Amino acid sequence: MAHPPSAETEVLIIGAGPAGSATAIALRQAGIAVTLADRHDFPREKACGDALMPDALRALRRLGLGERLLGPALQARSIHIHAPNGTAVGVRGDFACLPRRKLDQSLLDAARDAGTRFLPRHRVRGPLLNQGHVTGARFSVGGSSSTRRVRARITVLATGAAVEPLRAFHLLLRRTPSALALRAYYRVPDWVARAHPHLYLSYDAAICPGYGWSFPGPDNVFNIGVGIFSDGPDRSAVPNLRDLWDTFIRAFPAAREIVSCGQPFAPPRGAPLRCNLDGAQLHQPGLLVVGEAAGTTFPFSGEGIGKALESGLSAAQAIAATIRGNADDWNAAGPRYEADFRAMHAARYHAYRRAQSWLAWPAMCNLIARRAGPGSFAAQRLEDMIQERGDPRDLFSIPGLCRTVLEGRPPSAPPC
Repeated sequence: MAHPPSAETEVLIIGAGPAGSATAIALRQAGIAVTLADRHDFPREKACGDALMPDALRALRRLGLGERLLGPALQARSIHIHAPNGTAVGVRGDFACLPRRKLDQSLLDAARDAGTRFLPRHRVRGPLLNQGHVTGARFSVGGSSSTRRVRARITVLATGAAVEPLRAFHLLLRRTPSALALRAYYRVPDWVARAHPHLYLSYDAAICPGYGWSFPGPDNVFNIGVGIFSDGPDRSAVPNLRDLWDTFIRAFPAAREIVSCGQPFAPPRGAPLRCNLDGAQLHQPGLLVVGEAAGTTFPFSGEGIGKALESGLSAAQAIAATIRGNADDWNAAGPRYEADFRAMHAARYHAYRRAQSWLAWPAMCNLIARRAGPGSFAAQRLEDMIQERGDPRDLFSIPGLCRTVLEGRPPSAPPC
């Protein structure tokens, strides 16, 4: 179908992943006209752990999508964090797992149902500018030489970890990713699925400074993956991801059983991660950056869906406040969004980065796990950290470490 060479909208969102779709849904709920563009048609594959942590579940409910999106997901009631010495710490909570192919499609469907105009197969090429103010974007359409211009009062960049869009909009502060990850899917028999109902996160010494995961999904399909942090001074030391994945399978009994008893459901797929609000500006005049493009993925765990959704909600709130206020200066939305998002989350990112650096040392990881018995200070702080009820620095600090050593109790079996 031929596209007109230009279009106009109030808000243009580039990227239809969780951050972009959440921004679109929230803006449509506020009555604001939205056009959402993506280089792919949907559904499409996305390398991810697929785990929906408590922050993601809260964001989906804020959008009014809890029942719609979580109905097809697998619900879990605990995450088991395994130290290099094999000690497991069980943390109770509300978790869910849904493949990103299904999650992203459902979010896009919700955005379109709310009245968002969707432009598939639109690859962004650069901004439209007026005296230094971003007024939309240029796209190539459908892999052809045809181009299209979409003008907007405010533009939102939600293009994930890709470097090219950030560079095209002159936002790039760091080219290299914060971490690299690889996942594969395995379908297992019923008895294997029943034996592993929890989310597993492993900090095995063989894959430090990284982690492995095994997350159960719908229809007995498990997401098995590894992540490796690449923030160290010697990037040449980052191993081959497939070799790291093989090492994790050999080292972690649950993953080994799932892979040996299951059938591959999809080929392995890798992706870069942008973490810790590091690597890109969050706004320019007329432009806001959300999701992984802004580095919203957490260090320590690699969890990114929840903060991507929350960044979209924060951006939508700032944009709506600007438009409702009939502001003469449309640039007010960007600084308001960044100030609000950093005020809510910057301290947590800093603490998660400290946790990442500490847990890269197997001895430190073992110490915390040994002292994190049920009811202990360390166990409660880990639960608060995952539930985002408290400050992670309560545990990952010198006073927190001292209290962990003094007050911890030997662990028993993790909760079921």
